[in-house]
Amino acid sequence: MPCGAVLEIGWIPVRKTVARDDEVHASDHIEIQLRVLPILEQEEQHAIVRDELEQRGWVRQPDGSLTKTFGDALATLPPNSSRIRLEVELEQAVTASATASGTAREEDLAAQDKIAEQAAAAAEKKLERARQDARAALEQKNIDRLLRVQGELEAEVAQVVKATTKRALQQRASQLGSIDSMIEGKAADGSYELTITVKT
Repeated sequence: MPCGAVLEIGWIPVRKTVARDDEVHASDHIEIQLRVLPILEQEEQHAIVRDELEQRGWVRQPDGSLTKTFGDALATLPPNSSRIRLEVELEQAVTASATASGTAREEDLAAQDKIAEQAAAAAEKKLERARQDARAALEQKNIDRLLRVQGELEAEVAQVVKATTKRALQQRASQLGSIDSMIEGKAADGSYELTITVKT
């Protein structure tokens, strides 16, 4: 009798390959507070802040929020808020495949399907690992992108705070009487200083 593997009659080799794909999304954000001294009524002061932002290219949206793009990031100031959200988002396609092999009777479709299910389960496990790896990589890219533009946004916020403070002080002073003189400068600690003399 000859040696070697013998496939019984009626049994067939079954090899199933299953591919899976998905999209991975990752978004990250930081928030920057617009801190302005409460010189005027809140509504009046918010109006000045928004006007100053619009003068610097911020766009008013239908919901009342203001937005501006900094590099790859979108900055948003919601209506009636003083907290700016700087957000980035990325997506990436991921794929994985797996193969399972076995033997089954030619007429036993359920056994053949079981081999396909094994391949599908293995492909799903691989896909989940690919998702996790992709998400971690995207999150790191998002952090890098945020850090690249954070300084630019913070510098603009500082300009807006300074301009808003100046306009609010002028408006408040004019409510108290006529402005006699106004001197801008720097305080001993290097901060912005505005001295307004009012005639009542």
